[in-house]
Amino acid sequence: YNSLGTYEAGKTYRIDLNVDCEFRTYTVRVNGGREVRRIFYAPAATLERVMFRTGAVRFDPTPDTPADRFTDMENASSVEAKEAVFRIYSLETSAK
Repeated sequence: YNSLGTYEAGKTYRIDLNVDCEFRTYTVRVNGGREVRRIFYAPAATLERVMFRTGAVRFDPTPDTPADRFTDMENASSVEAKEAVFRIYSLETSAK
C-alpha cells in the first residue's frame, strides 16, 4: 500500500479520477503527477459517490462488520480531531 501524496491544508489540488467498473479498476492523478492504477475493494456496477479523506488508512468497516452499531467508538473523547476543509471547485462525470 502507498499513498497518493501528502495533504497540506489550504493547498489547491487537481484530482483526475477515471473509473472502470467493468474491470474493477480506477486511475488517479494528483496535480498532473504520476498516474496510479488501483483495483476496487469490491465489485461495483456503478459509481454513486466520491469521498475525499485524510489521515490514517481505515480498515473498518469490513464485509463482516454488522450493518447497525449501537455503541460509541471506544475512547472517542480522547481522540483529538483535526479539521480538513474541502472546497470542490468542479466535479465532472460522464459515462462511456
